[in-house]
Amino acid sequence: MAESISNVVDMTLVPEDGLCIINGEQCSDNELFNKSDFPFHALQFHNNVLILEPSMAEDNIVLEGTDGYNYQNYIPTALERFNEKKQQEEAERLAQEAEYQAFHNSDEQRAVRVRQERDKRLDDTQWLVSRHQEQLSNDIPTTLTDEEYEQLLQYRQDLRDLTLQEGFPWQGGDNDEIPWPTMPIFVLNALNL
Repeated sequence: MAESISNVVDMTLVPEDGLCIINGEQCSDNELFNKSDFPFHALQFHNNVLILEPSMAEDNIVLEGTDGYNYQNYIPTALERFNEKKQQEEAERLAQEAEYQAFHNSDEQRAVRVRQERDKRLDDTQWLVSRHQEQLSNDIPTTLTDEEYEQLLQYRQDLRDLTLQEGFPWQGGDNDEIPWPTMPIFVLNALNL
């Protein structure tokens, strides 16, 4: 953002479009850059040369140096409004970011993230439970031993009980702070992890 008149290298101002571009950074606002405050078709300032196009029918006004900077106070006024608009946009962006961070880091949202990860881990092992039950129902040898099946059920119960542990919801999500239950090795192997 340009902060002072000495920083302005290039400026384009088109009042009827509410458009102001300073040093390649664009700002659009029909209320700030309007035809009543800037009664011309277009203004171009580049390399200390001001080219003002009053209208399509009139000849351009060309001024150099401080005469260009100061002509009708257009450049300082546009710069001031440009900076105000950019500061307002930045303040709004920071407020939105703070609002998002407050929401994202709320206990409620952290709990949502922990539950989502917990549910994913439960979903990842559901097929092992289903397969074991189907094998028993069809009276065929089970892939898991009875002991392994009990370990699997305990692991899944420990996942469900995670939200009852002290410190929940921690920082939310999948991180080292959360005391995830240890997945049995045979489950790791079955999931190819």
